Amino acid sequence: MIPKYFRVIDDSSISNRWYLQGPFTKSGMEVDPRDFTDGKKVKAKRFLTVPLRRPGKPLGFTLADFDMPVVTKEVGELIENIAPRDIQRIPVEISSQPLDYEIINVTTKIKCLDEKESEIMRWNEADGRPDRVGQYRMVTTLKITPELVTGSQIFRIDGWEIALIISETVKDALEKIGITGIKFQQV
Repeated sequence: MIPKYFRVIDDSSISNRWYLQGPFTKSGMEVDPRDFTDGKKVKAKRFLTVPLRRPGKPLGFTLADFDMPVVTKEVGELIENIAPRDIQRIPVEISSQPLDYEIINVTTKIKCLDEKESEIMRWNEADGRPDRVGQYRMVTTLKITPELVTGSQIFRIDGWEIALIISETVKDALEKIGITGIKFQQV
């Protein structure tokens, strides 16, 4: 049986939900949220804060700026128990929140985009970005080749790192605890 995988997408249908910015150091220096969505380990960051972009109902799993995953400590532990080699957990403080939160930095990248089944737009010379010509610019219909995923439970797609992909095992575990903030789209 071929395993199933799902893209994690933001659940913007939740009324009065919060939205989060990218992280800052305690001294107020901005940290690029893309550091945590590039599919590689980062040097341990300490004492980060994630400000509210818009106050509202706290969520268990939030895709902050640039789809950087921010989760409760409980969710971080759950994912780490299933996929210990695929993530890095970075504690963060969110103003006025009694719960502990973390950035989940997914450190595994897999070249598995099914280019025949996906709808892909590539950068070209007319776009004025010669450094990106030929690379993925937009993927509107995303399909992967599951046979290329070798045991990873949570990963990013090499070449289209913005997409956060989880296995059915992770999806089922998140649904079992009643996760809030995200939806799942089969890929």
